[in-house]
Amino acid sequence: MVGLIVALDSEIKTFFKQIKKKVYQIKNIDFYLCNHENIDFVLVFTDVGKTNASFITSLLISNFNPKVILNVGSCGALNNQLKPLDVAIVNQCQYLDVDVSAFGYLKNQIPRLNKIFNLDKKCIEQIKKELVKKELKFWIANVGSGDSFINQTNASNFYDEQIDLVDMELAAIAHVCTRMLTPLVSIKMVSDHIIHPSSNQEQFNKNLVLIDKWFNKYLLNIIQIILQIY
Repeated sequence: MVGLIVALDSEIKTFFKQIKKKVYQIKNIDFYLCNHENIDFVLVFTDVGKTNASFITSLLISNFNPKVILNVGSCGALNNQLKPLDVAIVNQCQYLDVDVSAFGYLKNQIPRLNKIFNLDKKCIEQIKKELVKKELKFWIANVGSGDSFINQTNASNFYDEQIDLVDMELAAIAHVCTRMLTPLVSIKMVSDHIIHPSSNQEQFNKNLVLIDKWFNKYLLNIIQIILQIY
């Protein structure tokens, strides 16, 4: 079974409405056991932020024992080459707001863990092949996660980290998956560009509708590919 983690229900609103599901509440969190076109998966929405993401990922893995975690959703672009509505398969991720360098660790490194969390290579390769076959453009990207919103005024603080995209959940999800020995794969779509925004909120709302449409069209196929591997 795949564990599907999404921050906001608006990111997959159409897909969520269409799937058959049973809801199970654990620690006041709704988990949806889903079956659609004979494909089984468990879905949960974390809401925004690293603590929400890590807490709910831990509950998901502990209670449903998925073979792999899939995170999908929107993100901001820091790399100038990426544009709104670009699709990205995430190669690796890291935190953006950790600093225990006084104890000899790298900036943004959690003690006794690698700074960089690598996502599942087998899933990445198979999803790449599928998107190429469908003639869909995509990027292979690195994501940084933090609880503070990044904008034009502070974006330059993160240029040295060699990240392409930013969100508020993925590194925390990857942290939990690493500790709980669960493979992780993530597909992101760019909702807005941090360096060249026209109006971040306005652009985000408009693009979120199109992101929802993309995931409605392709998400089930991505889950199916992952299930063929695991």
